[in-house]
Amino acid sequence: MSMMSFGSVIPIMPTIVRALICAKKVFDVIERKPEIGSTPTSQTTISLEKGIEFKNITFRYPTQLDTTRDIFNKASFQILAGQSTAIVGPSGSGKSSIV
Repeated sequence: MSMMSFGSVIPIMPTIVRALICAKKVFDVIERKPEIGSTPTSQTTISLEKGIEFKNITFRYPTQLDTTRDIFNKASFQILAGQSTAIVGPSGSGKSSIV
């Protein structure tokens, strides 16, 4: 098995550097601590017997610019227990965040 000479590595160094930069960005996201925390009015116990109710929910992804509008702005809705509910919308509209 032959080893690659140092001279043959030089042309691909920019690609290796870009890969290292991308890997760092990926690991930064994986190791990120969420900025979203509980508030004094947050409830820690829930009951799903009647369903789930959202009251005046305002939400924005922590990575969004301050000039970007909120995903939810005082949204209120109820999902009743035992019923099917469809959540539809374009990419980034908060469907997964509701779940």
